[in-house]
Amino acid sequence: MPYSQLDCFQFPRSGDARRSARLADNWRSLIAVADACSPAWGALTREAAVAFSKSCHDEDILVVLLQHILEVFDACGVDRLASKTLVDALVDMDDAGWSEWRGLRDDQQPRQLSQGELARLLAPFCIRPRSIWPRLRRQDNGKSSKGYFRWQFEAAWRAYCGGNHGISVQVSDIARLCQHARAPARPRGQ
Repeated sequence: MPYSQLDCFQFPRSGDARRSARLADNWRSLIAVADACSPAWGALTREAAVAFSKSCHDEDILVVLLQHILEVFDACGVDRLASKTLVDALVDMDDAGWSEWRGLRDDQQPRQLSQGELARLLAPFCIRPRSIWPRLRRQDNGKSSKGYFRWQFEAAWRAYCGGNHGISVQVSDIARLCQHARAPARPRGQ
């Protein structure tokens, strides 16, 4: 394939056109050299480009997770979130990948991010789920749940997010989910 036709070569789509274009730019010269050697080498290089590009991440997924958690806390406007509420908000984020989580190495079957997996992902930052109580214990029947306090993330956000989130915030959807999570539970028997 001549160099001028390399623009037509399709790399795996990640939902981000700029990322796909960068991947193509990174491989373009190598594919051109392989094509100059022989058509067989060109074909092998294309296969390698697709295979390597599937596992390529522009950003560290753990930093992306921290950024998304920051967005959830900001949208909800609370100082604590139950693990279930946080995971539900992450899974509901459009194009974030948490609804089709494939593991850290992107080598597992797609599934929704779970509370246990979230805890394992946050462990390197020394962030672990704790027992959290509703702010108004008597009004919310005083039930505790496992979850996270905002202060647990502050040091990691300062170190890795730097105040510049860089990812679009889906405030209305996350706020709606948090409102639903804060609604008082119905007493049993009603």
